[in-house]
Amino acid sequence: MKLSEQLVKDFKKYLINKQSVEKNTIQLLRAEILNKSKDLHRDLTEEEILEIISKEIKQKNSAIDEFNNANRQDLVEQTQKEIKTLQVYMPKPLSIEELKSIIAETMSELNIYQKNGMGTIIKEVKSQVGVRADGKTISMLVKEALI
Repeated sequence: MKLSEQLVKDFKKYLINKQSVEKNTIQLLRAEILNKSKDLHRDLTEEEILEIISKEIKQKNSAIDEFNNANRQDLVEQTQKEIKTLQVYMPKPLSIEELKSIIAETMSELNIYQKNGMGTIIKEVKSQVGVRADGKTISMLVKEALI
């Protein structure tokens, strides 16, 4: 089943079961997908939908930090529930070892072992792994590999 179809199915399930946090999370996500689709004048690919979900999760994680600073435990709990709802649709993240292996492979393919090629390596690795690893982790591991 396509991801967009799964979102519609889950939205209906949450609506029927009166799970408002989950329903609202999926509803906002579907709105983001629709807006991006309208901007591009085409349907989004699975990878593009996963990028939107990943971006939403990152935003919600930074919101949790702000809610913790403001001592708003109610909002922290709600946001954590929203993140759990979104993570269901994400592919399994790569382990550090798998990522290091991909980075080493990419470095040898591109024949880049100097720090001035760091951006090229990061860009290539990011295109290979997509949303299965975040840019911060990739950058850190590439930096370690180049030292």
